[in-house]
Amino acid sequence: MPHTMTPDGIGIAYQVRGEGGEAPLLLLAGQSNNHHWWDSVRDDFHGDRSTMTFDYRGTGASDKPDLPYSTELFALDAIAVLDALGVERADVYGTSMGGRVAQQLAARHPDRFAPWCSGAHRPAARTPLNAPTTCAGPWRRRNRVRRGRPCWS
Repeated sequence: MPHTMTPDGIGIAYQVRGEGGEAPLLLLAGQSNNHHWWDSVRDDFHGDRSTMTFDYRGTGASDKPDLPYSTELFALDAIAVLDALGVERADVYGTSMGGRVAQQLAARHPDRFAPWCSGAHRPAARTPLNAPTTCAGPWRRRNRVRRGRPCWS
C-alpha cells in the first residue's frame, strides 16, 4: 500500500481503485476502521469514478503516533492523500466518525469538496465549526439550540 506524509510527519497509507470520468470519490470510514471498511461496496462506484480510501493515523497500515487524535487531524490526513494523488477536487462520503471528518473537510476546504455526503453520525461540534465565512454563515443562521443541544436543519 502506498504511503504519503502529513505536514506533521505522520505516514498515511492509502489506496485508489477504479476509473471513471466523474470526480473521484473519497470514502471515509468510521472510528477504528481501516480502508477495508469499504471493500464490499467500492466496486459499485467504479465505471463512473475512482475511489480513494486511507487508514487514519493510528489505524491499519498508517503510522500510530502516541499523540491525541481528532477529526481535525483526520481531515488533514485526507488532504495529504489528495495532495499526494494530485486531486484538486473530490466528492466525499463518510459514515459515523467519517461523517464528522467529512464535515471538517467541507468547512475548512470548501473549494476541494462538493458534493459531500455523510451518514450515521451527529454534528462535528456543539456549535458551528470555525469555518471560512463563505461556509460558516449559513450554518450560524440555521443553528438553533433546543434543550442545550444544537438543532441542525
